[in-house]
Amino acid sequence: MGRSDFGIPWEGDRRLTDLDFADDIALTAESQTTLQDMTTSAETEAGKVGLRISCQKTKVMQVGDQQTNTNLHISGEPVENVRQFTYLGSTMTAEGDTDTDISARIGKAASVFRRMNPVWNSGKISRVLKTKLLQSVVIPTALYACETWKITTRMRNKLDAFQQRCLRKILHITYRDRITNEEVYHRTGTKPLSTTITERRMRYAGHVLRMTSDRHAKTSVFWKPEGKRKRGRPKLTWRRALQKDLESKGITLKDAESLAEDRTEWRRLAAQCALHGRN
Repeated sequence: MGRSDFGIPWEGDRRLTDLDFADDIALTAESQTTLQDMTTSAETEAGKVGLRISCQKTKVMQVGDQQTNTNLHISGEPVENVRQFTYLGSTMTAEGDTDTDISARIGKAASVFRRMNPVWNSGKISRVLKTKLLQSVVIPTALYACETWKITTRMRNKLDAFQQRCLRKILHITYRDRITNEEVYHRTGTKPLSTTITERRMRYAGHVLRMTSDRHAKTSVFWKPEGKRKRGRPKLTWRRALQKDLESKGITLKDAESLAEDRTEWRRLAAQCALHGRN
């Protein structure tokens, strides 16, 4: 990927051409022509070592408000245009939102929970053990990659509602019993998923802020894409979500870089921000 027009403008004079993990490769480009050239180049280089790019498993997605089909081909075969696809277990969308991914995670976690109905209905298994199984099997499915979510109030409520349904089934109570959510958390020794998400996002942010400036993860936090955004309220981004967490404690993103160097203090800050978000 050596051509100067490959990829998208990144930091300084650098360009971001591809994101790789094992045999999963995501190419980025500013135009259809450039993307085709990059794909052809990747296909040629792969062929030199006996590898072949699967057209059926390859997808092309245009990010942004103006959507047109991208005519991309691999070995003469057209590549499918999509509005969303699963990459490394997370659902990526053309709009860049995380609502679709969160809904998918809740659906998968609900499926796991239903398959374990014999456990929840058993009178021979203690409530404590059932709660531990929920926390170790079901909840990790729901919160996979939650550190990267830019979660809205609506999705926070949706996640907490899913958790409440699970906990109330374990406790064999319904909403008709007029038992508050706080009481449910108290009886099971748990806390809202939205609180856990905020704390995990803050902890992940600490790792990112401690990185050197040449790391892609850190660059993406401070990166400002070229171009103009639409009029109106700015969309929620991961950085804005982080800034909101920090502002609840009177801290700016710039100040957070130095604070993150002290891991113990940062963990304490993460817990405080999570509690503030709950109130």
